[in-house]
Amino acid sequence: MAKYITRPFEYLDNVVGVEINFNKVFYEPEQLRDVATLLAELAALDAELQSLEAALVL
Repeated sequence: MAKYITRPFEYLDNVVGVEINFNKVFYEPEQLRDVATLLAELAALDAELQSLEAALVL
């Protein structure tokens, strides 16, 4: 906590506690998937859709 608190502790009249920006301190960005993986999933979905369309044709 010492690297986030810059001033020494003092008793003040109307101040209680400290404010911590949790997004700034604990934020972990979401890991994006690889483009090749996404393209493979899209190709698989496209093939499944084509097979479903072929099954609908009477």
